[in-house]
Amino acid sequence: MPMRLPPASNDGTQLAAAEAQLRLASEKLRLATSAAKIGVWEWELTTNKLTWDARMCALHGLPEGAAPTLELWKQLIADGDRAHFEHSTEQALNGTQVFDIEFRVTNATTEEPVYIRAAASILRDSAGRAGSMVGVSWDVTRERSAEAQLKKRTRELERSNKDLEQFAYSASHDLQEPLRAVAGCAQLLKARYGKQLDSGGHELVEHMADAARRMQSLITGLLAYSRVSSKGAPFERVSLNAVVEVALKNLSSAIQDCDAMVEVDPLPTLSGDRAQLVSLFQNVIGNALKYRGSKPPHIKIHTEIVKGRNVFHVTDNGIGVELEYADRIFELFQRLHSREEYSGAGLGLALCKKIAERHGGRMWVSSTLNEGSTFHFILTALGERLVPERSR
Repeated sequence: MPMRLPPASNDGTQLAAAEAQLRLASEKLRLATSAAKIGVWEWELTTNKLTWDARMCALHGLPEGAAPTLELWKQLIADGDRAHFEHSTEQALNGTQVFDIEFRVTNATTEEPVYIRAAASILRDSAGRAGSMVGVSWDVTRERSAEAQLKKRTRELERSNKDLEQFAYSASHDLQEPLRAVAGCAQLLKARYGKQLDSGGHELVEHMADAARRMQSLITGLLAYSRVSSKGAPFERVSLNAVVEVALKNLSSAIQDCDAMVEVDPLPTLSGDRAQLVSLFQNVIGNALKYRGSKPPHIKIHTEIVKGRNVFHVTDNGIGVELEYADRIFELFQRLHSREEYSGAGLGLALCKKIAERHGGRMWVSSTLNEGSTFHFILTALGERLVPERSR
């Protein structure tokens, strides 16, 4: 009877397969870190040995295969960041903080500053003692440079905006006096020499007075626009039903003249600039009264909360706006109609848009020509609803 041999052990096969899997995983990790330009390092605490891969050497301007020491690494770190690096390392070793920091180093070859982001884990024994620190580092200089440029640009824009606001205020304020003089002279000319003027002379005087009035209106609007950000009042809790009440009282004559009906739903109380919010509602309602159709104006004001923000809607049954001009009407001095058709300086809706933006929101319009418009604007602060006000 043939003798049977015991089955061969497969321990060696399993070990070889495990080693192959480990080599494959290691190669994948190497390729991933290489593609992402991430350097890998290890600091053995017992021997104080520091090991860097080629990418780590390149990040710090050292030749590939260099044998850096912890002391050399610290020397390459910028003076202002060295204490932060050492403190973060100590906290990570003590287990009180995760090692994930940024610091500047000086490239040993180019002597240029480099911003480094580094993260590491601590390998500990069964007793919890730290044995080594294994981490990765990568260059974030481009990102920090872009952030610095963005901050610089933002500061320049803020300074430019302040200069423009100051210029608008100064120019507008300085123009008021000569305009008052022109208007006054026109009145005196008419009063003193009116009998000596023919119809053409009277017409010229009226043109002069009208031009002065329109210029004063433009300047007043421009002043209001420039002051939205620079001269706005501190925010306070404001009842928007009370705000609309003031706006309607200011417009009471115009409302009566055109037999308008204004319906106001319950509106919230929120944080804002009371005077500016009155101006916003007054301009939007006044716009609906001005650009009315053949029927008496019917204006509806209501609000809804969308994604935690108050969205306000002012709907009218006026002449409407063509879709292609929906954005243009919010620009300074933009008019869709001649002064003979509708008076105004083209500042009201631009002012409203800026006020909405100061209150953390935005403004837009939806409209159908000859049927009416709805002006929408967002004010981000949430508030409580008040007792409904009756329709007017």
